[in-house]
Amino acid sequence: MDVNFWNDHSILFFLALIFIPRLSMVYFGMIVPLSIGAILEWTFIPRITMATMFSSVYYGSNPTVIIVFWVVAVVGDVVDFIIKFSQMKIAYRAQMENMRMRYPDMFNRYWLA
Repeated sequence: MDVNFWNDHSILFFLALIFIPRLSMVYFGMIVPLSIGAILEWTFIPRITMATMFSSVYYGSNPTVIIVFWVVAVVGDVVDFIIKFSQMKIAYRAQMENMRMRYPDMFNRYWLA
């Protein structure tokens, strides 16, 4: 049985998987995070989760699409992690600055700012 990606899905579906992976996973019913593993995959690596699912179905008929999707998935999840990490760093610095302004004696004594 030959299953073709483009017979089942459109380019809009492909773009939705790339740019809004969690919403498209829930909307299209691909995964409902019920177990701990599924929740972790859904939270941290949604594009790689989808690439794994699509690889098992469409690699035989559309290897080029799957390879492109794997590249996009890895790059997208790495960029997503970098953005989240930088936002956490910015929030931590703002919190420390706020603490330094509120409690200057304690902050200077213990953290030597």
